[in-house]
Amino acid sequence: MKYHGEKFSDDFEENKEMVEELTNVRSKRLRNRIAGLIAKKNSKNTTTEENT
Repeated sequence: MKYHGEKFSDDFEENKEMVEELTNVRSKRLRNRIAGLIAKKNSKNTTTEENT
């Protein structure tokens, strides 16, 4: 996220593809967990920005 934060969104499917492209994680389950956590974090950031 520090270096490629602009490439991720709150969409799980898009994040899953980006995680696969940007990392060398072999485990499908781990890739999905990473993509899910990024989506959740970005979703919270979007919600917080809309409320302010």
